[in-house]
Amino acid sequence: MLDRVAEGYFERMRSEQNVYNRFMLLLERDGHMTDAEVLSSFKFALATRSAAPRIEAHYQYYHTAVEPSIKSEKESSCPAWVLFNGKQYCSPTLEVAHGIIEDAESYVES
Repeated sequence: MLDRVAEGYFERMRSEQNVYNRFMLLLERDGHMTDAEVLSSFKFALATRSAAPRIEAHYQYYHTAVEPSIKSEKESSCPAWVLFNGKQYCSPTLEVAHGIIEDAESYVES
């Protein structure tokens, strides 16, 4: 399956729906999931996002713990930023700090 991805099997897909349909077809054609019950369970897991609990946990943590601790102007928040020395930077050059992050040490994994 990884060989197909590396070869660009999904490159020409223009929408998420096209990627999904082609992926499901690949699972069936290549014999990865031939049993209808297994395929149905897999589709259910995708629909309920149970296949990605760690990603969901990170989003929840960010929205409930990190966002409230950002001390910056609400109208000028940045869509993507980096935490460096306890400050929020919106630019990759790190020229101007955009805000201060409370308890920044607790967000860094050791």
